[in-house]
Amino acid sequence: MREITLVQISSPGCHNCEVFASFWENAQSQFPHVTRKEISIMSPEAAPYLAKHHILASPGIIIDDEFFSAGPVDTEALTYRLTELSKIA
Repeated sequence: MREITLVQISSPGCHNCEVFASFWENAQSQFPHVTRKEISIMSPEAAPYLAKHHILASPGIIIDDEFFSAGPVDTEALTYRLTELSKIA
């Protein structure tokens, strides 16, 4: 399996961010090759992601530097996408 990077851009007090973090806590064992990095929208580190991917809602989810979603995360679609990416050598 190849290594995959998942970046979560979160904002303070974001309910959808907390829901996603809870989902990931339970799902991460299915994807040991996925590294999740959470970045606060308030951090200067978030600026390039916000500009490149036009993220206007939290959480912003970027997989291997490609935009996946913003706002409430479709966890079924995310699981499918990560599974498919895992098959690519």
